[in-house]
Amino acid sequence: MVLPLSKDVSGKGVNVDQGSLNIKEVIDLLNGDAWVRLVASGAEGTWSLRHLHAVIGSQPPAWPDHDWIYGDIALLRAKLSIDRLKDALVAEDCRRFSVGSIEVEVPEVGPQVGWRRRPSFEQHDRERLQKPTWDLRVSAAQTSQHQLNRSGYLVGRSCPSFPDLQYAFRAFFEGDFSLNGGMSLPSELMVIRVINDEGWIGPIHVTPTHIDVQVDGRDLLGASLELYSTDQRTTTDLNSPNTVTFELPGGLPDTNVWLWLKKDGRWLDYRALYRPWATPDQLEAAGVKIDLPVDPLSTIEALVSGGEGPQVEFKRSLPETKSKDRNPYKTIAAFATMEGGWIVFGVDRDELTVVGLEVDDINGERDRLANLIRARVNPTPPFEATPYVIDGKQIMVLRVDSGVSPPYGIAVDPDAKDRPEYFVRRGASTYPAWPADLREAVMSRQPPAGFPNGMGGLGGAFPG
Repeated sequence: MVLPLSKDVSGKGVNVDQGSLNIKEVIDLLNGDAWVRLVASGAEGTWSLRHLHAVIGSQPPAWPDHDWIYGDIALLRAKLSIDRLKDALVAEDCRRFSVGSIEVEVPEVGPQVGWRRRPSFEQHDRERLQKPTWDLRVSAAQTSQHQLNRSGYLVGRSCPSFPDLQYAFRAFFEGDFSLNGGMSLPSELMVIRVINDEGWIGPIHVTPTHIDVQVDGRDLLGASLELYSTDQRTTTDLNSPNTVTFELPGGLPDTNVWLWLKKDGRWLDYRALYRPWATPDQLEAAGVKIDLPVDPLSTIEALVSGGEGPQVEFKRSLPETKSKDRNPYKTIAAFATMEGGWIVFGVDRDELTVVGLEVDDINGERDRLANLIRARVNPTPPFEATPYVIDGKQIMVLRVDSGVSPPYGIAVDPDAKDRPEYFVRRGASTYPAWPADLREAVMSRQPPAGFPNGMGGLGGAFPG
C-alpha cells in the first residue's frame, strides 16, 4: 500500500522524507490489516494502553507466539482490521478494542501525527522489514495518560519471567531475550508503520566484477535504479520486477556505494552498501552478500610471516616417492586427527622465505603428492593440494581438514598398514601420541563456533 503524500500535505513538496499530518488525514490514508503489539496496565479488569506498535500491510518478522500477562501488566498481540484501529484513534465514545478476552482503553491522542519515510532493511531498524515504510508517531493528548513507571519482577504462570518490565518489553517487541540491558518504553503512545510495496530493493550480491540487485514491487512502470559511488554513476530503467547487474570495471569500490530506486523525482527505496559503522554481520542482515576477492599472495605472506605453529608447517621441498622418511605424513595425520592445518611446500622454515619448488610440472607434482598421502596416511584424510606462483616461484599449499574418522595414523612400514602410529601437534612440532592424547584430541576436535572445517581464523583463506 502507499500513502499518497503527493498531494503535498507537508507544504514542502513531494520529495521530502518527514513531516506532520493531522490525525484525521492519517485516518483517511490508512487501509488494510494491522499487526499490533502493545503493552497495557490494568487493575480490577480495566486495562489502559501504554504503548502500541503496529505494522500495516505485512506481519512483522519478530511476531511473538502468544500473549504475556503478569497480573497488572499485559503484553498482547493481535491482528486487527484497520477500522478497529481507526475507531480507537478518533471515536469519541469507542476508544477501545479487544485483544482476546482483554478490552483495552485507548487514551485520547494528539491532533498532529509525525511521519517519516524509511527504506527497506534500514541499518538501525531492529525488525529489518524488507520493504520501505512510512512511520507514523502518535502521541497522547496528555502525556501522563500513557506513561508507565512500573518496577519489580514480572513472573508469569505460562509466559517467561523477567527482572523488570524493560527486559520483558524488549523480548516481546524485538525478540531479544538477552539480559544485557533493558529498553525503556518509547515516548510516543503509538508507532504505526505503513509498508510501501510500490517498489523496493531486494537481496544484493556484490562480487569483485559486478553487483546483482534484485528489484521488486507492484508498480515499477517508469522507475529506475541508480548506482552511485565516487567514481561510477550508472542508471538502469525499469518497468517491472527484475534483477539488475552493474558491472564493476575497476573492481570492488572501497568507498561508499549507494543504490537508489527512484520514480517521478522521488525515491522509492535506497541502500548504502558500505558505511564506516556497518559490520559484515550488519550488511548480511540487510540483505547484502559480498564476495571479497581472495589474494593468495597476501594470504601466503601472512602465513609465512606468522611462522610455524599448531596449524602451519613449512617444507623446502616435496617428499620423494620412494623415500621412507615419514615426514610430512606424521604432520598430515596429526592435522587430520586434531583441528586441521596447512603445509606450505617451497618455504624455508628457518629463514621464513619463499624459495620455490624446482619442478617442471607443478600439476603433476600435485597429483603425485595426493597419491602419496592416500598411500601413507590411514584412513585417507580430507585434504586439498593447490599450486601457486609467488614472485615467479612455484609453491604447493596442502590444506588438511579436521577429519570425521579420527584418529589418523601412518604405517611403521609403508608396505604394511596394519601397524599404524599416531601423532599429535603441540606448538610448531609433531609428536607421537599417547592414548590419553588421542582421547583428548578426539573428544575436543569439534570445530570452534564460527569457523569452517574447524580451521580457526584461517579457515577458507585459500580458494579451492
